[in-house]
Amino acid sequence: MANCVGQELQNYKRRLEMLYYGGEQFEKIKIESSPFLSAMQTASHLTQGFGESHFTLNHMFGEQLKKRDSLESDGNPLPSLISANVNKEYIKAHWLAKGIEYTDKL
Repeated sequence: MANCVGQELQNYKRRLEMLYYGGEQFEKIKIESSPFLSAMQTASHLTQGFGESHFTLNHMFGEQLKKRDSLESDGNPLPSLISANVNKEYIKAHWLAKGIEYTDKL
């Protein structure tokens, strides 16, 4: 499955390069993700599929979150996110696509 997605992303990248750059390759593809684990996992596979090796966490990305009883007292889940509380090497080894690095903008 991952190979199919990667191949589709490469084909999509080539179509964009043809459309916008007359067939010349993009110098770099910048991928940013919200700090939520599911978004990070998706970003890692997209990064891999596009043939890149790095994505960046952007804490300004996310959805509007409403206060719930199960969250922190102020309703803010950000302090309890895995990306904020688990060792980066552990996250890379256990939850992200192999060989993908990320930088946290915080």
